Amino acid sequence: MNIRAQILAEILTPQQMIELEKKLKEVVEIDLDTFLAEYKSNKIKLVKSSYLKRSIQPTITKILTQFGSDTPISKISMKEAEEF
Repeated sequence: MNIRAQILAEILTPQQMIELEKKLKEVVEIDLDTFLAEYKSNKIKLVKSSYLKRSIQPTITKILTQFGSDTPISKISMKEAEEF
């Protein structure tokens, strides 16, 4: 058990821990490709298509090349993101 889990176990009642575990199981891992596709579809509404093609799409391509499209976002560390 990691330190966060230990702290939560000390703070929460057993029933609260059960409810938390249920909620965590309901959280769906989103992969990078899905996230970036959703990001792009939201950006289309806000920026000109020329900016999308010139700036956003090349960045999306680089991110997918670097990390892989099926990589869950939660698996990318803060250090990896900062280095990118």
